[in-house]
Amino acid sequence: MITKLKYRLNEAQLQQYDRDGFLVLENWFDPSTVQKLLRAADELLNHVGPIVPGNPRIQADRIGETPRVRQVYPVIDISETFADLAQDARVLDPFRSLFEEEPVIFEDKLNYKYPAGGSAFPMHQDYSYWQEYSPQLTTALIYIDPATTENGCLEVVPGWHKRGLLPIEKVKVGNNTDHYISTQVLDPSLAIKVPGSAGTMILFTCLTPHTSAPNLSQHPRRAIILTYNPARDGSGYEATSGAHLKQIQAWLKSQ
Repeated sequence: MITKLKYRLNEAQLQQYDRDGFLVLENWFDPSTVQKLLRAADELLNHVGPIVPGNPRIQADRIGETPRVRQVYPVIDISETFADLAQDARVLDPFRSLFEEEPVIFEDKLNYKYPAGGSAFPMHQDYSYWQEYSPQLTTALIYIDPATTENGCLEVVPGWHKRGLLPIEKVKVGNNTDHYISTQVLDPSLAIKVPGSAGTMILFTCLTPHTSAPNLSQHPRRAIILTYNPARDGSGYEATSGAHLKQIQAWLKSQ
């Protein structure tokens, strides 16, 4: 067990996480850190390559006549700020509390969700994508803008992580094909909205069903997403993000 942690989760928080499958840490990051992350989110768009269909670094939304970035994956290889965040004790110590050992980065991405049309993310469980890897995979979603019901805050279904992996159906999302949990399997009214101020961090298990609505407001809802697993389960980063980076590099060379 790791004993000396500045940002250790307390027993009540650990019990809540186990019961609900998620935990909200409000105002976890101070305003100066949030401003640094916002600048990094803006700068990141200068390093993702052309915003066109087929760019494997990004997912895109078409808002009006303009393609806008929906998601960038991965990010820590092209942003020192986000690379530093992935090693920040404010991120790692809660995972150390949950895992009782060192966490290992598994995935890193940034969701943009632009105003007046940033698309929804359908109901899903992350483990449906990651079944070859650790069932202990856990995600931290950090709001870097205020997240509201109007701009598409995270929504989660408490307790359903204990039901295991749920059936999925294919769906078209923007320019991509994805999958989701149908309403016949999971009543979407069971989801609770999790708004939060910029700097709020939400932890959730890889089996926690979650979703978010489209951004119909005039305000952005950006969030950095960092996923980790316990060191005892090894690292899947090279097999996943590393392979994706090779695809990105090959695509850029072909342009």
